[in-house]
Amino acid sequence: MERELGWLKREALSDDEGRHALAHDLGVPFVSLEREDISLDALQQLPEPLCRAHNLVAYKESGDTLEVALLDLADLDALEPLRAQLGKKIVPRLTTRDSLRRALLLYQKILKETYGEKLHKETHPHKTLETLLRHAYAQRASEAHLETTPRGVLVRYRHGRTLREAMHLPASVAGVFGAIRSLANVGSKTLPQEGRFKADLGSGVGMTVRVSSVPVVDGEKLVLRLLREDTGSKGFTLEGLGLHGAGVAALETLLHARRGLVAVAGPASSGRTTLLYTLLDLLNTPELSLASIEEKVSARLPYVAQTAVQEGLTMAAALRAVLRQSPDVVMLDSITDRDTADLAAAAAARGVLVLASVPHESVIPDATVVVRSALVRKLCQKQTRTGRTLERRHLESLEPHADFAKVLAALKEEERVAKDLAWKEVAYPHVTGCSECDAGYSGMTGVYEVVVDGSSILNLYEDALYKAAAGLTSVAEVLRFVQQQTDVE
Repeated sequence: MERELGWLKREALSDDEGRHALAHDLGVPFVSLEREDISLDALQQLPEPLCRAHNLVAYKESGDTLEVALLDLADLDALEPLRAQLGKKIVPRLTTRDSLRRALLLYQKILKETYGEKLHKETHPHKTLETLLRHAYAQRASEAHLETTPRGVLVRYRHGRTLREAMHLPASVAGVFGAIRSLANVGSKTLPQEGRFKADLGSGVGMTVRVSSVPVVDGEKLVLRLLREDTGSKGFTLEGLGLHGAGVAALETLLHARRGLVAVAGPASSGRTTLLYTLLDLLNTPELSLASIEEKVSARLPYVAQTAVQEGLTMAAALRAVLRQSPDVVMLDSITDRDTADLAAAAAARGVLVLASVPHESVIPDATVVVRSALVRKLCQKQTRTGRTLERRHLESLEPHADFAKVLAALKEEERVAKDLAWKEVAYPHVTGCSECDAGYSGMTGVYEVVVDGSSILNLYEDALYKAAAGLTSVAEVLRFVQQQTDVE
């Protein structure tokens, strides 16, 4: 939007006046928020660190609609991972910097009164932990990072890929570390350990907390992964993960048919588990018999019979037992042996929909659809980036790995570029950093190779190049990704 404001600035209008004029031009309502205009319930629908980082606030909700005031319409992208979790239609409204600043100050004041003062005053470790978990839940955090420092206890929350400071608590609350270790059965603070516990936050809200403890110079760092049992893994869509076009269509066709085998391949931390949970979540209804077999259950899902592999129970043995119960859908979080692969393929042939993660491609079963997954850094959306065409040196580096004609055809088919655009005219964004990102990047996005009937829609490199042309990542990141992958090969 800053680019669109350019001509208004040349006419000597202030940013707010230009924003008002642009709102009129785009047909987006313009609001000026006073304290009485802000619903406190609506305000707390979005995490405060996210609101502060992207200059937006939720100020009104009615039925299934949440009205959000912001300075730049491009910042709506930051809410994408929360849409399903919110369960509401997000309606944008442009506002002034002054209005937004007052709303954010009000939000910070509410949080301080509700949680901050209580955390500073609370002396009972278990009460402190309960308040902390409630605060993290209210802020829709996926993780809470607690670290002892010379100043006290640093608390940070993760939203998506971004970790932001939430508060700094006095050393007097450090007893909460002992309470967490006790609940998670993590005995020593001098050795790295892992554990878990369940928390009941009231009002039907349950949470499984996975705990990782690591000793640090000033004491201890705990990472609490917060798995909401009221929402399971909801909050992702195929498009939100980075799938698009024919790849989404192929997966949706298979999900609708509810038979066949989807094999998701890729190394650790490539998004395999997230994609599997998203596919399972899209099928999750009381009318279907769903089961999962996992090395470690990452998140609890309603209506899914989840089995954890343990000593004396192999993945293959668990799959045989589950198949005797006539499931409609089975998810396997790791096929590492031929026996399990053959069983999965046979189940799919009999009419079961099997969703499987395959860390090593040597044991990919006979799959209906294979999805190879990886992650690349996502461009920060806070800055305007001028488009540039590919340089010859970039073309020469990418040519052995990507079919440029296939990428251009996908871009045109999905209306990312004009139908009459030539390949040499496709513009790619230039990386521009800001104070709130990592050298121009913020978070990650998936790149996928979807293989149907033995033929790839786009390979990983082509999909990465597609993402660059679509403005989601940079050519420099694509080249880094290509080099990383070829080094592995």
